[in-house]
Amino acid sequence: MKLVFLFLLLSVSNLALAQEKDTLTIHYGTNESSIHKKYYQKLDSFIKTLADSSVESIEIYGYTDHTGSDVYNLNLSNARANKVRLYLLNRIRATINTTCKGMGKVKITSAFYNPSHENWLFRKVELIVISNKKPRQIAPSSDIIRSTIPILADSSSLVIRMGNMKIGESLVLNTINFEPASCIILEESIQPLNELLKVLLEYPTLKIEIQGHTDCTPAFEKAKILSTDRARAIYDFLVGNGINSKQLQYIGYGNSRPIINDMTAEAGLKNRRVELKIIDK
Repeated sequence: MKLVFLFLLLSVSNLALAQEKDTLTIHYGTNESSIHKKYYQKLDSFIKTLADSSVESIEIYGYTDHTGSDVYNLNLSNARANKVRLYLLNRIRATINTTCKGMGKVKITSAFYNPSHENWLFRKVELIVISNKKPRQIAPSSDIIRSTIPILADSSSLVIRMGNMKIGESLVLNTINFEPASCIILEESIQPLNELLKVLLEYPTLKIEIQGHTDCTPAFEKAKILSTDRARAIYDFLVGNGINSKQLQYIGYGNSRPIINDMTAEAGLKNRRVELKIIDK
């Protein structure tokens, strides 16, 4: 599991209140609500994090794919979430505020998204532990608004790097680029994409999310569409070269998740990126 730190910059005292979110996602077979045995160890490891006295609350959300009626899926998602909640409560000694809710079908925000290819991703329960940490001093000149993700400079190490990554971890593929304001992949990006093909062929159980990001220049809606188109272009390249679509999902975040909150050329270069997130192994 990966801890993600969000820093709120305070102009008066140069202090930041760091909110820590420890997350875990578990997946299900079609029409199943019981926890698969492979996730018990992950849940037990997740529970160990709850010993921290700074834990404020736990959020548990159940989801389904897009098959079946709305009523059926709402009941199924509730059953999934509640079984996870009962498993946690039977093993947690401390009293922690818990939110548990079935959300029914996963909502699709992109018009380009094809749910039939990614049904296994939608059959899930997401657990989120929210903790409040003590205020910490940050450098006045810091403009980083989220934890820095390792940038992959050498595509030849991609097989090793991704093979060693844990579920939930991400990396930046800074060797994949596009034509300006376009989803056309540049010719020099084909070699790193071929390296990614090798990774997915070597690890057939590996499942990744392809995330598209833009700089802060475009308007939000345009940035969202462009980043989604770019992520889809990589998805299409991989599927077109023999990768099982069940190993992949894609999403565009536009300019909503900058690494550096700035309008400089350097910031734009770092913010215009493709990230790969490990969904399952």
